[in-house]
Amino acid sequence: MSSSEEGGVAPGIAPLDPISVANECEQAIPHTKAGQFYGPVGSLSFGAGVIVENLAYPVYVPNAGAYGTRLGTALVLSHECDIDPDNIRPFNSNVLVAPIIKLGDYISQAAATYSHIETKSFLLNVASGKTTRLFFLPRFGSSTSSLYQGGLIDLNFLASCGVGALVKSTKVCALSGFALTTLDIAIQNHLIRQKSEKPPMPR
Repeated sequence: MSSSEEGGVAPGIAPLDPISVANECEQAIPHTKAGQFYGPVGSLSFGAGVIVENLAYPVYVPNAGAYGTRLGTALVLSHECDIDPDNIRPFNSNVLVAPIIKLGDYISQAAATYSHIETKSFLLNVASGKTTRLFFLPRFGSSTSSLYQGGLIDLNFLASCGVGALVKSTKVCALSGFALTTLDIAIQNHLIRQKSEKPPMPR
């Protein structure tokens, strides 16, 4: 049995091109066309829908059995009114973000375990909304952009960081109104679901 049949990529086979895969995935997003997903940040403040890079956020390190800090790209989920530094009130010092996994990084990591066909099929299912635990982000910007190859959001890996860390990050772009609505629906479909197990009755 070849390594591709076992799940990994067989030796000698060229790796998947993240750009080509990202373009295919974008075509699979329901009800959208190329260029409809992002807009310029402009004068937008740090808030829901803004994508930032060079953001420090916590991540669990299994080998250490503790949390460490990663510097990366993320989508802000908290509403701008809740994290406005000029709006001083209790519990407005933290912000909820969704770390973004670069599509090329995932494809490289998946190559050790899954075939090209399995990886591409999985990503197309994510982009089309059939796989609900992840959300696909189309490509954006030039080759120096952190979203040049597109990205993935793991809806089971949302992070909280300080507003102080957020304001030190760099704004990249912002989701369009259409994209924000698509993300809202994805979050609802994933998190607001009926339990598969029967909840206990109140006593």
